[in-house]
Amino acid sequence: MEKERNYKWYTLHVQSGFEDIAKENLIEVLTTEGLIDKVKEIFIPARMKALFYTKRKKVAEVPLDEDREREEVVVENDQGKKTYFTISDKKVWIENCECKTKKCLSNPPISKPRQKLKCSSLRNRAQIELRDKLFPGYIFINCDLDEKLMTTIKYKVPRVLDFVRAGNEPLEVSEKEIQAIKDKLKKGIIKVSKKSAFEVGEKVRIKEGPFVGFEGVLINTFKTFESLYKSKRVSFETIFSSIPISISSCINFPPAPCILVIFIIISLK
Repeated sequence: MEKERNYKWYTLHVQSGFEDIAKENLIEVLTTEGLIDKVKEIFIPARMKALFYTKRKKVAEVPLDEDREREEVVVENDQGKKTYFTISDKKVWIENCECKTKKCLSNPPISKPRQKLKCSSLRNRAQIELRDKLFPGYIFINCDLDEKLMTTIKYKVPRVLDFVRAGNEPLEVSEKEIQAIKDKLKKGIIKVSKKSAFEVGEKVRIKEGPFVGFEGVLINTFKTFESLYKSKRVSFETIFSSIPISISSCINFPPAPCILVIFIIISLK
């Protein structure tokens, strides 16, 4: 009789900017090791979108949601020549094109981040990217965790650094918290205007530099003499740790769902 699985959600720390590759590596390694049956779901807290360009100009951005109906996106270049893209079932392909050779019509559909689809002669293209990342550098895994699975994930999967832990034990995340993140992604991230000043206690997101995308709570701000009119030195608490850094640009944003608040409360030192 097959053993009943005890699936629970955990957070994995991965290389920021490579969340999708870390997920693919997880599936590949765990399949090879015969452990994939212990994994129910791997969830990247971001939204997959198709972006459409003519040359370097972005003309459209469409979320690739599972329940999205079939949709057509027309990209027109400077000469008025058009490429007709179709979106359906989380895939994008070229339905028709006004180029002479029609070679682009034979290109296979794209469905994963980093994939591109283009008409070279008209310089119209589509590409898939992960956007609206809530927690850059982190993904969630729903699995029946044991020592072998934990060791394999930590030491054998490229781009995966480790589990987020409380002491030595991987930290569990409730189903309710995961669903709150999914709901927020589905509703879309609220874009807010940039502020010239910030107050202690405000929630902010770093928008430039090596910590781009990180979110936290402002705990101190002051100006240095050398950069009185250029930047501020800001100390902020990230989701899983407390890091003081100097920044010159960030934005404030509305309160995040309970998952962010809980992570700050149990911030690992």
